[in-house]
Amino acid sequence: MAESGLFRYSVFGLRVLCCVEAGQMLPADFVDADADVVVRFGDVPERLKDVRKSGVRYQAGPGECLFEVDDVARYWVRAGREIVIERVEGADVQSVRLYLLGTAMCALLHQRGLLVLHGSVVVRNGVCVAFLGRSGVGKSTLAAAFGRRGFEVVSDDICAVSFDGVGGEGLVLPGFGQFKLWVDSLKCLGEDPEAFDLLHPDLLKRAVPIETFCDRALPLKDVFVLLPRGSGELVVERVEGTAKVHALLNNTNRRFVLDGFGLRGPHLRACGRLAGQVVMRRVLRPQVPFMLDELVRAVENELSGVGVDISGGGQRVVSDPVVLNAESAMEPLGLGGGMV
Repeated sequence: MAESGLFRYSVFGLRVLCCVEAGQMLPADFVDADADVVVRFGDVPERLKDVRKSGVRYQAGPGECLFEVDDVARYWVRAGREIVIERVEGADVQSVRLYLLGTAMCALLHQRGLLVLHGSVVVRNGVCVAFLGRSGVGKSTLAAAFGRRGFEVVSDDICAVSFDGVGGEGLVLPGFGQFKLWVDSLKCLGEDPEAFDLLHPDLLKRAVPIETFCDRALPLKDVFVLLPRGSGELVVERVEGTAKVHALLNNTNRRFVLDGFGLRGPHLRACGRLAGQVVMRRVLRPQVPFMLDELVRAVENELSGVGVDISGGGQRVVSDPVVLNAESAMEPLGLGGGMV
């Protein structure tokens, strides 16, 4: 803990001075004045001065946004450097932390000019492999399965990309050292859900430490977009052309803040830039059964260059952005990844 009474952490390449204890972030040692981000309790205005985009529970304008969670807190995210929390009396720390590390953190990363995707990331042969998709599609479960196989895990749920690599290469910044997994996912992984703490009293997800956490920023080279289908075979398809850009747009984390920030144009350019650097595939899988082992094998086949669909469904190339838009329409623009 710092002399100010705040906690010092490192996450997404940032030195964070935080009023809330958060073991999901790595402890760090730095002088308070050197913090990149300060998270503090304080008063939050009822309305921003320059609102460009708003919804039932949020407002966004140039360089700032405000959102509120009933019976928990109001959050004010400013200039990519500060998060002010006005806590509701009696609100538990778990709830306050949950939304701080979800929507508030994503908004701050957008403000800092990072490309913030809704995905989990593992490391293979020194480079990153990202699993993108809407909430509940299996990103964290798949990343956890690779973690159980000894692969390093860079981040869960928030994939933050900077272009600070050699020649402007996209790098995934190390995120939180914790998975957020549903009970069914833990059972699928052969784990006892009761061995892990609840993320929140009203949320059935469990907080699962990442045993193979990677604290280095590494290049992103492969992207798998996970899409559910009602039934049928597990199918892997290559994604090419403008469809890659649309896939990244559709899997942007908390994209509802972009218009208010005035960042829609820069965000589109960042998606185009990353699309030119990665190999992308989409994976259509039946929702029931989950087919985790088959999914892991399909990804491993693709990464090893085998590229054979294990169920006989065949591999196709997708280049029409309309196809990806249709699949991603299940996730509404409004919250783009949920509030947590």
